[in-house]
Amino acid sequence: MKKKITVSDIDSLSRLLIAKDLVKEHILPQWETSFIEGIKDGVVVAIWDFDTMTEHQLRFKQWSSNESCVFNGMWNRDFVSRRQLKVGDEIGLFWDQSNSRFNFSVLNRASSN
Repeated sequence: MKKKITVSDIDSLSRLLIAKDLVKEHILPQWETSFIEGIKDGVVVAIWDFDTMTEHQLRFKQWSSNESCVFNGMWNRDFVSRRQLKVGDEIGLFWDQSNSRFNFSVLNRASSN
């Protein structure tokens, strides 16, 4: 799935918001029922940064209010700061079933005008 970074993705709340339609289309079909049930409380997931060949741990949690999901924990430190993410940057994420982790990549950088 592709996502453009927004202000709320890089602010002090330290979370990456994933819309519920993206979660339902790209993530949930690949997960076992027991894992899906855990996201209401939050599950720790591995994220492989394909560009830098580093692995990080974040919590993946579903909001009960609107069924959207967030990656939180050390999102700001491990991704926003380290990768210098800015509003408008486009990232890619997909669940790597064979390694039981997400793969992350910066696909496009926002133009700096």
